[in-house]
Amino acid sequence: NAPAPAALSIPDDACHYDEKELRVLTVREMARIQSFPDDFVFRSKVTTGGQMRKFEVPQYTQVGNAVPPLLGVKLGMCVAEILSKASS
Repeated sequence: NAPAPAALSIPDDACHYDEKELRVLTVREMARIQSFPDDFVFRSKVTTGGQMRKFEVPQYTQVGNAVPPLLGVKLGMCVAEILSKASS
């Protein structure tokens, strides 16, 4: 277990290096790294490019620009604690 590379918004730059293969991480793999549940649906506009690329690039952008859900939960808990202390 080690830190994952940054989730980039352009899939061409987000390669997975393995002894046997060099390939781009899928949107789902990048979403898992970001702590999104597998049933989370990414909805996006269509962009230019090949058939798969025109649907996937906006989804890579969504994942790459997203705040990981688990980080959002922790930040929310910290803010709630600070506000609770400030009001008491």
